[in-house]
Amino acid sequence: MGLFAVTLGLTESGARSWGSWPVAAPIVAGVALLAGLVGWERRCPHPMIPPALLRARSFVSASAVYLISYTAFSGALFSVTLPYQDVDGWSPLRTGLSWLFMNAPFLGWSRPDASRARAACSR
Repeated sequence: MGLFAVTLGLTESGARSWGSWPVAAPIVAGVALLAGLVGWERRCPHPMIPPALLRARSFVSASAVYLISYTAFSGALFSVTLPYQDVDGWSPLRTGLSWLFMNAPFLGWSRPDASRARAACSR
């Protein structure tokens, strides 16, 4: 819910000012919910991500590289789809569905790949 609230606030900021209620309230609520989640996970006996893992430099570095790469890739996909909507007049739904076929091979391959990964880890 925290990420949803922050995302809602950020998307509303395109049409309203940052100080307006529909922008500021979801962002503040989302940050509070995310801070609550971090506090809860620090006290939890079995957290989703063990705190020792967050102290490992290699894990933090790899996560940062992944975040930067995924952000750049998402930005590129977003900017590539804009001409379909702005120039060709496609709806966002039609544009999204047209790009769905690009992801079909990855969706089909992920299941067998996950099975192979589980089999390799169980050895």
